[in-house]
Amino acid sequence: MRQSVIEIFPSFTERLEGKVPWMYLDILGLVTTGLGCLIDPVTLATGLLWKTKRGEMATVSEIVAEWHTVKEMTTLAKLGHRVAERYTRLRLTDEGVAELAKRRLDMNEDYLRKVWPKWDEFPADAQIAIMSMAWAMGAGFVKKFKLFTAAVANGDWLGAQKNCHINETGNAGIVPRNKLNKRLFLDAVKPPDAELVTMYAPPTQQAPSFEAAPSIPWVGITDEAWGEMVASSERLLAESVA
Repeated sequence: MRQSVIEIFPSFTERLEGKVPWMYLDILGLVTTGLGCLIDPVTLATGLLWKTKRGEMATVSEIVAEWHTVKEMTTLAKLGHRVAERYTRLRLTDEGVAELAKRRLDMNEDYLRKVWPKWDEFPADAQIAIMSMAWAMGAGFVKKFKLFTAAVANGDWLGAQKNCHINETGNAGIVPRNKLNKRLFLDAVKPPDAELVTMYAPPTQQAPSFEAAPSIPWVGITDEAWGEMVASSERLLAESVA
């Protein structure tokens, strides 16, 4: 994977998924934590670094008990992660969040590299967009997105852009992800530098035909700048089909 993708992806994902150190249910009723990472079944949770509210490392029995408490509260799937906070006592450490995210990113990349042997040659824009889709749907999404998978295999980034849409029904959080993914695939067509994610590269390294994203460091990006990135992606997409 391109180094720029490795560096940007955690914060990119945090903006889309949020950073939640407690257990909660996603919209499918699966136990989740961190940067939107599934820990279902329970064995995926027991090896992580959890602490109690007293600051002590949680025992396996405490982790298992909390996991089942959350899993059995099926209404949490509709109420959201913030409501789950009041029913949980364990918190994943920052190291635990990072470790879980890296583990999932590595697993997704291993799977995708088998699907596309030329994965390491893909421009950074395409890699981060594909990783974004895999994060939202699981790396196995490629089995259902056949036109998309074929386009990527051929390096047809416009074709990938036209076939990358994720179903937004009942999940408003997918809307900004779709906008950004489509923007990224457009950027992948003629990237100024295949090593860099164009939207976050310095303005001098962005393609002149593309609307420049705010030229500020990705880490610590403000809410206003993030909103502008999403909005600029929406404007570019509208122009591309006009």
